[in-house]
Amino acid sequence: MDSGLTRRVVFVLYNNPMNLRRFLLLLSLLSAMAVQAQGEIMRAIPDGASFGELKGVSNGQIAIGAYLYRLAPGAQIRGTDNLIRMPDVLASVSGGVPVRYQVDVNGDVIRVWILSAAEYANLNPRKIPAQPLPLPTLPAMGTAGAAAASSN
Repeated sequence: MDSGLTRRVVFVLYNNPMNLRRFLLLLSLLSAMAVQAQGEIMRAIPDGASFGELKGVSNGQIAIGAYLYRLAPGAQIRGTDNLIRMPDVLASVSGGVPVRYQVDVNGDVIRVWILSAAEYANLNPRKIPAQPLPLPTLPAMGTAGAAAASSN
């Protein structure tokens, strides 16, 4: 936009409150449409992310499938709406929740994506790597690296 056109638009909006209301209404409708369109976009989960069922999170550990993993410092757990969830909120997961997750070089879980029904339906088992085994830990670290069934 050139500066002359910008000055004219600002002048018209400023001097006529009805035009300003229409402009603000148009902006709010456009932003609502943009938010709705974002909700329909599938997330880009890396191809190297493994698949498993999240069974619970507690004390810095996460149970996925048959194993307990440690949560890495700065680990992110993303819900179906792609917002970050705090581990304490997921402590009382009933049953198993399908997730994709990544493990760092130390064998700790660094990223978790809770899958929506559409993402779960579109899973291609041929492209998903096998579930990595957790690395054994020192006895002082607790039961990370042990099978999840043995912690009950």
